[in-house]
This record gives sequence, C-alpha cells and structure tokens, in this order.
Amino acid sequence: MAPKATRYRAPVAAQAAGFAWLALCSSIGLITGCNKPSSDNIQLWKTTEKGPERLHDALADHGVEPRLRAEAAVALVDIGRAEEVDTTIQALPPDDREAIAKNLEPLCEVAMKDPSPDKALAYRDALYSLRQFVPPDEQKRIAEAYIAQLDQSKVFPRQIVTKAVPLQGFYPAEAYHQNYAALHPNQPYIVFNDAPKVEHLRQEFPDLYTGK
Repeated sequence: MAPKATRYRAPVAAQAAGFAWLALCSSIGLITGCNKPSSDNIQLWKTTEKGPERLHDALADHGVEPRLRAEAAVALVDIGRAEEVDTTIQALPPDDREAIAKNLEPLCEVAMKDPSPDKALAYRDALYSLRQFVPPDEQKRIAEAYIAQLDQSKVFPRQIVTKAVPLQGFYPAEAYHQNYAALHPNQPYIVFNDAPKVEHLRQEFPDLYTGK
C-alpha cells in the first residue's frame, strides 16, 4: 500500500508574513500608479495636498508625453496657478515649448468658453501667453480665436474690429513724441498716469532700473 501523501502547511507566522508582503507590494504598486502622470491622476492631483507639486513636475518633465504635460498645465490653471504655467514653460527648451503649446492650444480654446467669467479670463490669458511659444501662423490663429471668444462672451458692448494681419511696416512717431515724459514731467497725463508706473517699476526692480 502506497504511503498516504501529506500536504505541507506553512506555519501561521510565515503565512502572515506572506500576506503582509503582498499587501505591501500592492500598496507600493498603488502609490507608484498614483504618482505616475496620467489623465486620471492629473485630475486627482488637483484635489490633493501634494497635487500642485506633482502637476508642476509633470509639466516640466521632458519624459512625459506632451499631451499629458498640456493637461497638467490646464490643471494648474484650474487651481489658480496660471503664472506658474507660464514661467515653467518659458524655462523649457524650444522643442518642448512648441510641443506643449501645440497640445495646449485646443484645451485652452475649449476651456475659455467656460460660463464662469473668472475661469474664462484665466484661459484667455493662458491662450494669449502661448503666442510667444508658437510659429507666426499659429500666433495669428490664437489671436483670432481670442478675439472671437471675447465677442461671443460679450465682454465689450460692440463687436471688436481689430484684425490679426501681418505687419506691413513700422513707422516711428514724430520727433516731438520722443522722450516725451522726460521733456514734459509736469504734463498732467504724465503726472497722473506714467510717473506712478515708472516709480513702481523702480521699486520693484531696483537692480534693473536705470532712470532712462
């Protein structure tokens, strides 16, 4: 008669350690997944304490695909960090800037139609800022989209008549307009409008201000 086979049962402590290890691995996997840029995670990060930092990192990371970097930029605008988007993109290499801008344009064009005036304004500003990162043809298209959205939103009582057309030439102002503020410091317009701005500039950027 063949001997009866016996089933090996691991000690309880070993089983517990195994379950703990599996749980740890699962947790690490979840954490790693939550830290990886994706469309779902980008939306999640808008609601978390460390979200803004992760959104910034995703926007600045060359290894993240441009579509997701553009989505991170939109999320930063959503949470009130539009200036951070501008400064971050400015610091990137030209190829990165152009790739992000190409993906960001259509997102901003949709978002600036938001019924909330503040949100629409934030995205109009974001779209306008993109002009510096794209070729001339795209600059023209952005300007036209910006003007069209202003008209649709009835920001002004009448239709905007400004047109986005190529520059035909530059014409310097007449001689009596040159250095006008320095030559007419007591002129009311200079006193009430220009002089305070120049003083503010001097206070904000003392190392750059030359007084000329």
